Amino acid sequence: MKQWMFGAPLTVLVAAGLLGLALPSAAQKGAKKPDAVVGFVDLGLVTEQVKQTPEWKQAVSEFEAEKTRHRTELEDMQRLRYLSKAEHEELASLRAKTKSSDAEKARVAALLARSDELEAEFRTLAGVEKPSDDQNKRIGDIQKLRDQGIQALQAEGEKRAGLLQKKEGDLLTKMQERILKIVTQVAENKGMVMVVDRQAILYGGQDLTDDVVKKLK
Repeated sequence: MKQWMFGAPLTVLVAAGLLGLALPSAAQKGAKKPDAVVGFVDLGLVTEQVKQTPEWKQAVSEFEAEKTRHRTELEDMQRLRYLSKAEHEELASLRAKTKSSDAEKARVAALLARSDELEAEFRTLAGVEKPSDDQNKRIGDIQKLRDQGIQALQAEGEKRAGLLQKKEGDLLTKMQERILKIVTQVAENKGMVMVVDRQAILYGGQDLTDDVVKKLK
């Protein structure tokens, strides 16, 4: 499964949003003319500060917990790949019960062991030099279950990867919007008409990074 990182993408997203950000409202309101009308922000530094905020740490913690849950559930699906749809539903129903009888616990154990048993049987039959017709039929039946399980696992893996990717994108977008809002407030207070990333500055301009970091905290 794809591994998601939170450092560089946030910087890139914020940079894309800030480059060429025009803020004419301050000038129109008759704000005091600043020493420079173009400001710049060190988005790399701001990003690092964002990652230290309690809100971001909590969001990352929740994301990692969800990613772990998905990985655990996919591993469970891998183990149970030989079960039919009806058996999967039966197992889910039994697992959902808060209190189970001894018979129900035994059934859960049997279902959990079924895939391992079928895998062992498949390997044994596949190792037979000259299998009989019955053995060939059994190999075909197990192979069919095996293929169905693999297809279902791949489809579920892609689905969950998409969900995690969307969640990551939502987190980054939310943080980008927060930074852009703070940058806009700082720039308007100082009468800036444009703010760019520090990397885009070759000469001049006013550094707004410290002010943005203070508001961020």
